[in-house]
Amino acid sequence: MVDHGPGNDFPFGLKKPDGSAHLTSDTSAPRVGSWTHALYVNEGAANVVFKAILPRGKHEKPDQKDQTNQDAITRYLIRVPKKARAPNKSVYTAKEQSLLFQKIITPLFQNKREMLLDQKLVEVPDATVTNLATELSSLDRNGQKRPPKFRRDEIQPSNVIMLVEDMRPRNDDEHTIEFKPKWLAQSPSAPRDANTCRCCAFASRKYHEAGDSRERKYSPDEYPCPLWLDPDLETPQGKDKIRSTAIQRHMNGDKHHAHLYKLVQRSGILTDLKRRQIDFDRTGPMKADANVSRGEGDFKASELDRLGLAMTLRDCSLFVRYREGPPDSEGRRRVHEPSHEVKLADLDLKNVQWKIHEWRAKEQALIQGQWYVGRGRMTNCALWR
Repeated sequence: MVDHGPGNDFPFGLKKPDGSAHLTSDTSAPRVGSWTHALYVNEGAANVVFKAILPRGKHEKPDQKDQTNQDAITRYLIRVPKKARAPNKSVYTAKEQSLLFQKIITPLFQNKREMLLDQKLVEVPDATVTNLATELSSLDRNGQKRPPKFRRDEIQPSNVIMLVEDMRPRNDDEHTIEFKPKWLAQSPSAPRDANTCRCCAFASRKYHEAGDSRERKYSPDEYPCPLWLDPDLETPQGKDKIRSTAIQRHMNGDKHHAHLYKLVQRSGILTDLKRRQIDFDRTGPMKADANVSRGEGDFKASELDRLGLAMTLRDCSLFVRYREGPPDSEGRRRVHEPSHEVKLADLDLKNVQWKIHEWRAKEQALIQGQWYVGRGRMTNCALWR
């Protein structure tokens, strides 16, 4: 399966899929009909997410082809990679990300697919790609919805796209929390005398450099240190309130945050995530070497490739979806535990060939600016002393 020989610049020595915008004939991925309607949901730096819908307007009739893809429309969102902003900053195609997910990400979690957001690679007609691009351009023209920093970003013109499981509430009884666990352990590049974790150091730098209230969420009073999410971390004396507040903020202020954190803790997903973040980055971005290999079996790769995987695991999202049970004798509704789901998402592998320069620059700025050693006074950081 894996070729670890020289000259292969695709991660972990895998053979890069063909560059065709279509699926090959030997794939089992389905081909779906043309969705006549799709709504913008959200986007990040690398992908745009849409929701396919069936029109129900007074004068509209659903396309019959859409009716044959009811499962895809009701259970999944459409995720489409963006065009690169610069020729030297390419992102992986949906076909490439699907291969990496199957060969690297899924085995990394012992093939426990219930821990991972389900995704499917599909081929769609040209009309669907056109519809998605039109939806984006119409938002740009009207100045609606898209974050300012992403306006005028375009999607890749490929017929191969990804369907990802929709974890939004399916009815009024369900609730969904989404957050990024981020760096669950300190950066290997941090100074030995660091009293601030990598995420808190980065947040304090952003807060101080902004110089106004727009970045208030990164302030020492507001920013929740991700190390408090670590199930193996014992709470130091006098830090209980700081930790509970951090967990509440990570979980978007949900009233059941303490109970939900225990369920996430019980799942083992954060423990697994932390261990893999550490295992795949032993050097930090400053020292990762493309000519030095680490690991075993299918995970034997250069330090640079392994760093790329670690950074992916540090930027993934965690979804918690649950229902509330009926009111108890005191009228309170609690989490219905059998209903809860905990899944990781946004596990697209980073393109380390150009991202490494960004990672090194950020790390260098944190070290030289003394953000790791308390310049920002992030007193709620789990490492603060």
